Amino acid sequence: MFYTHLLFSLLIGQLSSHYLGVQHQIVFIAVVCLFGILPDIDSHNSKVGKKIPLLSFMLNVFVGHRGVFHSLFIPIILYLIILFLDYPSIALALFIGYTSHLALDACTDSGVQLFWPFKYKIKGFIKTDSIREKILFLVLLTLNVYVFLHIITQ
Repeated sequence: MFYTHLLFSLLIGQLSSHYLGVQHQIVFIAVVCLFGILPDIDSHNSKVGKKIPLLSFMLNVFVGHRGVFHSLFIPIILYLIILFLDYPSIALALFIGYTSHLALDACTDSGVQLFWPFKYKIKGFIKTDSIREKILFLVLLTLNVYVFLHIITQ
């Protein structure tokens, strides 16, 4: 779900920007969060898809949900493009955010094809919008608050 992805990318963004010594932490975290929700652009039912309905619908028709946009192909290509444009910190934030989304989706029973177009799926045991995801959401919320308070008191 959208908020679970957002909390997970926020947590990963906070931790990675802090421990990697990123210079512009707020920008870094914002990019991580943006790309932590972006892969669902291929679903017209997602929060992201509803913001850009025509693009989302077209992507869903042509590539489907959890196809190429839920593989490592897209974040690697985007990383290399942004790196080539000489924005290494943004490229890293993009890659971290995007792959955080893929990692969470790999924990679901629907899984992801990380190595698309190969059909092999990595699947987990969490059903989307189930009690397990709601527990995960609460754990992520708690961890985000803890990490935020820990980082600002250092």
